[in-house]
Amino acid sequence: MDKKFRLILKNNTTILENSNKDFESIYNIMFGADSLLLENVFCEQLDGYRIKSLTYAQIAQRIRSIACGINEACFQQHQYIGIDLENSADWIACFWAILMSGNKPFLINSRHPLALEEGMFKSLNIQYIIGKDTSIYSPCLLNVDKLAESSCNNEMFTFENEFALPTSATSLNEKICIYTGSEIATQILNTPEILAESKSIASFYKGHIKQLCFLPFYHIFGLSAVYFWFSFFGVTLVFLKDYSADTILKTCRRHEATHIFAVPLLWHTVEKQLLREVKKMGEKQEKKFNKGVSLCTKIQNIFPSLGNKIAKKVFKDVHKKLFGDSVQFCISGGSYVNDSTLHTLNAIGLPIHNGFGMSEIGITSVELRNKPKYRNLNSIGRPFSQVEYKISDEGTLLVRSNSICKQMMINGRLCANIQNDGWFDTGDFARVDEHGYYYILGRRSDVIIGENGENINPDLLEKHFAPHINQPFCIIKSEGESTQQAPVMIVQVNKYTSVAYLHNIIKTIYEANHELPMTSRVREFYFTDNEIAAKTAVKVSRQYVRRGIDNGSIVLIPFSQAQERQPEAFDENNALAVRIKEIVAKDLNKQPEEIGVDMHIVFDLGATSLDYFAIIANLNTEFDISLKLDENSSCYTVRSFYETISKELSGGK
Repeated sequence: MDKKFRLILKNNTTILENSNKDFESIYNIMFGADSLLLENVFCEQLDGYRIKSLTYAQIAQRIRSIACGINEACFQQHQYIGIDLENSADWIACFWAILMSGNKPFLINSRHPLALEEGMFKSLNIQYIIGKDTSIYSPCLLNVDKLAESSCNNEMFTFENEFALPTSATSLNEKICIYTGSEIATQILNTPEILAESKSIASFYKGHIKQLCFLPFYHIFGLSAVYFWFSFFGVTLVFLKDYSADTILKTCRRHEATHIFAVPLLWHTVEKQLLREVKKMGEKQEKKFNKGVSLCTKIQNIFPSLGNKIAKKVFKDVHKKLFGDSVQFCISGGSYVNDSTLHTLNAIGLPIHNGFGMSEIGITSVELRNKPKYRNLNSIGRPFSQVEYKISDEGTLLVRSNSICKQMMINGRLCANIQNDGWFDTGDFARVDEHGYYYILGRRSDVIIGENGENINPDLLEKHFAPHINQPFCIIKSEGESTQQAPVMIVQVNKYTSVAYLHNIIKTIYEANHELPMTSRVREFYFTDNEIAAKTAVKVSRQYVRRGIDNGSIVLIPFSQAQERQPEAFDENNALAVRIKEIVAKDLNKQPEEIGVDMHIVFDLGATSLDYFAIIANLNTEFDISLKLDENSSCYTVRSFYETISKELSGGK
């Protein structure tokens, strides 16, 4: 651990322990005149090809300016003001400025349905939101840049001590969690014990810690783990220009990010892309890769720190294509992460630790052991020092802590008490091993009552099928009485997926289903070419899927119907061929009927190298694939693009 970091850790936690544990105290430790952090780099972001950075002192000045602007614009205090911004330095500045102005931040989740968010504005009587130039919401928009232009010199502010954040919208009920500084201070004060158990969480690279801001700050995982845990001790945040896979990887490499906290969706995508690339190299290279995975896992289980360095050298080429070699510590949270993902990524030297938390309780535990053999067990670790866990009589995880939100508002009504005798029921089935490590088994509300009365956990079924399915999928309850429920699988496929590949998916899934006990097998199977999760969702929500089926936005095709289709030969009127032709025509400023399927894009149609680059980029975007120029130099006709894209959409087969 860096000497300066150790000094800051001791100083800031000691001051916080002896403070009022409110937001004003937290702010003064981070940004006050006597703060040890003022000269530290607060954040970095790419500005063209240049890295632009701001110090804690610069952010503090912007916070004060915006706070003055809020007081001039609003003329009143103790009201909720929404923040309608993506992760950025301005998001942080607005959060603190609203508190400093004597008001309370509401962390707008811009991915929520508009009607749901508007209902929350009404419940909290929100009259103002802070954002950029435009807003889709009804409250009055205050432009953050104009607020920051305030000319007042007010040095005396009366802080508020409360903020509110919405929970996930899977049920479409309004659920708002209200926190004060005391609950956030409790979460921050878990840090010394966390570092005592795992020194690697404070590992530096070239003299710095840089936390990638992938998780949105309106999500408790992003706010608590990404922002408060790290900024309170003066580390650097790295902001993303956008959330495309290419931007995430390039940003990590360019900034040399050391810490990445993300939802399983990111880690699953990384694993699948990695294994897909390995498979393309041929059987010999695939065996070599698997041997390396096995060997590096064994070495890390004996010598964790040295083994991690060896793994990064063994898989140096892999890291160059992924996040670079700077990453020191990763956390997965928000939903279930596949066992195979933990095994593969931990083996290659990308240390993934599984964590647990909820909007209502904050972040309460992380698996902190350094050896992969423990991290690969999919434990959520032991509760932090300020947290207690126990298992209820029903088998659900109960949590007791001063970090639990102060209040909850459900559908506009404040709940008197969200805890039962001091314990909050998470609704997650869990177990604990003999060493005190906890494991999440699934949601109580998702349990399926089988035909013999047995409880079937869809999370465990999805875990069983995950290694066999490369497409997004989920398992939900069948409709009907509770005594007639059965597991139903829905698999999302691209609308251009070939019939041959659909047949292959069906065969693989049926074989995996027969490996299960008869009473736990999936009974109904469907394809859909509609999205089964919002593009910005952190996980596939069963409630989202059920609503989509009910309102017709998710249309199901039974496996049996897909099986009846016959594999098709190339047909230029095929939907895939037609769409490729349309994209080529648009990029070449021609009509689709001018594009023959065997016309050479350069020699016959006059495409320049820039035209060709544009065609490749647009095909990648349209079909969500990764054609690379060096690998696809033979693709110069609609027919050749059709064959290559069909192969990509069929898992590279």
